[in-house]
Amino acid sequence: MGDLKALLEQREREIIRATLAEFGGHQRRAAAALGLLPSTLCEKMKRLGIPGRTSREPDDDFHENA
Repeated sequence: MGDLKALLEQREREIIRATLAEFGGHQRRAAAALGLLPSTLCEKMKRLGIPGRTSREPDDDFHENA
């Protein structure tokens, strides 16, 4: 059996990628589905090498001037 940490990271990477795909890359919705804060999802994505938005882009459920 391989290194437990590596196996857990690989599984976490798979779950996050699948959830992002399910929500069309929408990180806020994926985070909610995973029970995470969007900032926590972003940190996990960085740690696991999952590409995502590098700058703040408005989500379709967030409006600066609303």
